[in-house]
Amino acid sequence: MRNGNQPSGGTVTLVGMDAHTRVLSLCIAEWRHGSDPKVRRNIPGVLLEDMEEVYGRWVPEDALTLIESSGNTRVIVKRLKAMGRRAEVLNADILRSVSEKDRVNDRIDAEKLAYAYARGNANGKTVWMPTEEYAGYRDLISGYIRSSRDTVRCSNRIWAFCNSHGLPLPKRGRPKKAERTRAVLDGMAIDPNQRVLADGLLADFEYFSRKRAADAARIKGIAIGRKDVLRLMQLPGIQLYIAFALAVFIEDIRRFPTAKKLVSYFGLNPAVNATGEQERRQRRKGKEHDHLSRFGRADVKHLCAEIGQAVLRRDDCPVARWARRKLASGKDYNKVCMAAARKIVTYAWYILNGVPTPNREMQAFYERKLARAYGEIGRDEMSKRGFPTRASFVKAVSAEVFAHLPEPVQPAVTAAV
Repeated sequence: MRNGNQPSGGTVTLVGMDAHTRVLSLCIAEWRHGSDPKVRRNIPGVLLEDMEEVYGRWVPEDALTLIESSGNTRVIVKRLKAMGRRAEVLNADILRSVSEKDRVNDRIDAEKLAYAYARGNANGKTVWMPTEEYAGYRDLISGYIRSSRDTVRCSNRIWAFCNSHGLPLPKRGRPKKAERTRAVLDGMAIDPNQRVLADGLLADFEYFSRKRAADAARIKGIAIGRKDVLRLMQLPGIQLYIAFALAVFIEDIRRFPTAKKLVSYFGLNPAVNATGEQERRQRRKGKEHDHLSRFGRADVKHLCAEIGQAVLRRDDCPVARWARRKLASGKDYNKVCMAAARKIVTYAWYILNGVPTPNREMQAFYERKLARAYGEIGRDEMSKRGFPTRASFVKAVSAEVFAHLPEPVQPAVTAAV
């Protein structure tokens, strides 16, 4: 097997880069197809701020840089492209194919990247690097997830404080939880040190609640103007925020040639881990697959779990009826939940590839979700976008999605005799 950048007969310069937060280690090697690369120069201990200078002095302009995926990979690739250099990002586990436990340091790891690529071990293991626009969207989603977790964490701490001091427990999910808890504290004799602690917990809860609301408003404001996001909302279990997250992490649906590739990217595919007698025993039990794959995007997988749970709460769509039949036959709830999410993600692949909606079965359900999204954004903001009323927005979006289908036949009304 040959990599896409392997030469047909000439020599290519490969640059293996072992990147850390502030220091890089470079291995410059020459490679001809059919042989291992020959190391020409090792440059360890390159400071990140000196990368452009080192490349200009030692690295040929047509060289291909190979970087193991890490936290600052996107920044390094951006700087290399600004210099007009080629770069490929490889999976973080690429070095396992050529690893030796007794030979590990930055210089050796940089060499191993070049060897792994030359031997074809990088086939199918390159990492997609999002554009600057989509990288910003991902950071926005990541910030919203963190603020949501911090809000829940602070809420739990307030509940624990009230419980341990015999105070009335705050009600769940109430936006005025901090105000009501503070009012209770004002009416009770409480130690000054305990009051300082309680005030700090309440202040943290209010801060993260405001931040979560602001992040959510910004995300929904961006999402409501994207046609791909609105089309994804046809699917059960997918509201405005989840549709936006799926579209952002997919970015370009053309990089997934099949729906199975997209399912695997999100980590929703069942793992297969059985050999010999173990495989025979699993088949006798009717189990061809093991647990859910541990790979995939964890930041999207938890959203897919929400999709599956939302589907299981419904009974008015084909996927929900299928999932309920599986539960009735004795299947595990969590497995059915993720299986339902897997079906929804498969449908999302077809929608993003431009496959038209097959019928109007879910049109009323879809229009209710559009109306809810309009309310979340607000009339003032939607009026600026050209939709002064909820009905105008719903009609415009729904008409575009279902335009290729014939209009529903209205039942004839006959006069009573």
